[in-house]
Amino acid sequence: MHTAWSDELPHDNIDWSEPTTLDNLTPALTVRMNTGGETEATDKPRTIGLVTSPPTRVDNFIERHSRGKIAVPDYYKDFSDLEAPTGPSDEQGRETTLTPVILEGGVRALNGKGRYSIDEFTIHDCLPEGAIVRRHIDGKNYGAAFIAAGITELGI
Repeated sequence: MHTAWSDELPHDNIDWSEPTTLDNLTPALTVRMNTGGETEATDKPRTIGLVTSPPTRVDNFIERHSRGKIAVPDYYKDFSDLEAPTGPSDEQGRETTLTPVILEGGVRALNGKGRYSIDEFTIHDCLPEGAIVRRHIDGKNYGAAFIAAGITELGI
C-alpha cells in the first residue's frame, strides 16, 4: 500500500497534500489528506487521506480500532442510502460519525470514477477515530484511505 501512491496519485479531481503523520492516532498513520479540488464525494478539506504507511501499520490500526465492517453499496448512487455510523459521545455531548458522502469519497479516492467491484473494497468502522477503506485487487493490497470522523451535536 505505501508504494501505491509513489508515482501517481488517484485524483477524482482531488488535490492531495504532502504526507503527514497523524500522531493523534494509535498507531499513527501517515497519509496524504485532500486539500481541495472538485469532487462529487466531498467538498471539505482534510476529510479523506490516502494512507502511505506500510500495510502492517494499517493492519495494526484496524485490529486495534475496528468496530466492524460497513457494507459497500453496489453503486456510488447507493451510498446516500447508508445509515451513518456513529461512535461514542464526548464530554461536551458530541458524537463522532461517518457520513455516507465521505465514505463514498474513500472509495472514489481509491477507484476514481466509473464502475467498481464491491469485492475489491472493505470499509472498517474505526470510530471514534474514523474509518479505513481498503482496496484489494486479485488478493493483493492496492491501497487504503483514511476517513476522518465528523463531530455532531447529539440530538440534532
